[in-house]
Amino acid sequence: EFAHRFLYLEKYEPYFPRRFVAILLDAKELAQQITLMSCHVFSQIQPREFFQKAWKQESSKWIHAPNICKFIEQYNTEVRWVQYTLLTEHKATRRCRFLLRFIDIALHCQKIRNFNTLAAIHSALTMNVIANLPWNQLNRCETKKYEDFRNLFDNWKKTEFFDQQEKAPSPAIPYLALFCKQFFRIEELEEYILPDQSINYNKLLHLADRAERFRSYSRQKYSFHKKFDYQALLFKEWALLEKITDDNLYKMSKELRKKIKYFIFIFSRCFFCVFMLYKVSQVLYFRKVKWIFTHMQMFGCFFVSLFFSLSVLFFLCCRF
Repeated sequence: EFAHRFLYLEKYEPYFPRRFVAILLDAKELAQQITLMSCHVFSQIQPREFFQKAWKQESSKWIHAPNICKFIEQYNTEVRWVQYTLLTEHKATRRCRFLLRFIDIALHCQKIRNFNTLAAIHSALTMNVIANLPWNQLNRCETKKYEDFRNLFDNWKKTEFFDQQEKAPSPAIPYLALFCKQFFRIEELEEYILPDQSINYNKLLHLADRAERFRSYSRQKYSFHKKFDYQALLFKEWALLEKITDDNLYKMSKELRKKIKYFIFIFSRCFFCVFMLYKVSQVLYFRKVKWIFTHMQMFGCFFVSLFFSLSVLFFLCCRF
């Protein structure tokens, strides 16, 4: 269960207003606290959990590789947290601000060598549920920033990302999927017993080398100061995501896109209505039509329609 990952946070309550969300915190501080929480789970992984593809055995993975499974779940939690935060924000301006804040968090994680959270945020922002949302509120520089981040893990850059992770000194949190892939490849390409019934020492050396590299990431500890109120707020938000599935996120994204299209349609119709009323008023004013004063009912309807259209426009501007 999620709570078992952070038992030390159960006694803390976040000292923030009820509707305050973690993404409003400083990006650098938030990246540091997420890194400390991820490191807490990561440091519990034992190298033996990688052997014999233990994390892929559906019937026994929580027995033979429990900490790898926890860390994979932590990765999925961070992905869902990013997506859920953006999909539950209905104001376009705030949603764009949150998007840029997540990118800043990811880049700070890269600086402090938390490659797992960097990959989680990148995965969240490139999935269709987020990428297909309209981001028209972003200016040119912000749009370029988003595009550059989305292209961070292009095929030609994956090798560079792997090399950067391999050369990273301790403390660091590697992108776990890369390590699992390496162990999986060693297990698949070589057998423990050779055809002549002798032990395959070459395979054992490869596994030992990867296991030693994995242990080296956690030889030193991060020197960041723990902020339990920040972590408690993250813990509270992450706990709410336990029952959120990919299908739920897809439906939320679909509904949000429908709502945005609907309001854009109303906005355009109201704008057209105001424009036409303005043109009519100009014609009536310049021609100095006398019957406008004798037909006060028609004149009143004109201003009621104008007031209603402007009110709807004002509401939509505030909403989005």
